[in-house]
Amino acid sequence: MTPALKYALAPYGKAFLGDGGYSVVFKATEEGSGKQVAIKKSRISKKVKRSFLQHEIRVLQLLQGQASIPAVYAYGRLPHFEYMAMELLGPSVAQMLKEGAGLLVETVIQVVDQTLMALKHIHSL
Repeated sequence: MTPALKYALAPYGKAFLGDGGYSVVFKATEEGSGKQVAIKKSRISKKVKRSFLQHEIRVLQLLQGQASIPAVYAYGRLPHFEYMAMELLGPSVAQMLKEGAGLLVETVIQVVDQTLMALKHIHSL
């Protein structure tokens, strides 16, 4: 991971990708290369020795080697927030559902296949 990399968020209204229990994910571009990435932002306390995001990075590094596992490019920390830049894999099922009238059978089969391949990879470690 290279902490000196710089990223620019996608234009307003197009940057937000999703959120969860402890973080928000944005679409960004790596300055210099133009590579599209996902930036995960998480609130952090100075009292925490190992944050959720640091733990997630370690798990992702251990799981590398399968197409459904995103590569981690960089990690950075500020007084109240930490950030992870990672590979942008593609649209989520939720995004696909928002865009149309549903999912094609072929798309459902592809998602199930990718999920099974990821589980197979995890269990092979």
